[in-house]
Amino acid sequence: FINHLVAPLCNAMVTGGLLPGTWVEESPEEVAERESLQDCDEKDTEDEDNDTDNESGLNDEKEHKPPPRKVNCLLTKNLKDNYEYWFAILKKEEEEQKKALADSESSIVTIVPVLTSIRDQVTEKIEMESITEESETPPHSA
Repeated sequence: FINHLVAPLCNAMVTGGLLPGTWVEESPEEVAERESLQDCDEKDTEDEDNDTDNESGLNDEKEHKPPPRKVNCLLTKNLKDNYEYWFAILKKEEEEQKKALADSESSIVTIVPVLTSIRDQVTEKIEMESITEESETPPHSA
């Protein structure tokens, strides 16, 4: 449900800027780190452009888009908490099923020798009984 219906709807709301909430301001350290990574990426792409010949004659320059701003939103927080809760529940149920399956397999392994020994005892008793005909008279008791 969440993956197929709620997530696409939430993503559409995010891209449309329709989520209610407050904007999270980036710390100066995050801004500096992002800018240093962009500078390194630009140097790498310039080196690659110089090393390779471009057949079309156009320079492929990547436009660096700033990362999307973060929003504190009660709706997304509740969705995330709900997803984590149900994910944990499903994982727990899956582990219980695996454990139950392993227990049933081990109980089958222990039951099979018991059943074979009982079957052997029954067949021995059947073989040991003597068959009497109806015409024979039972011994007279006094």
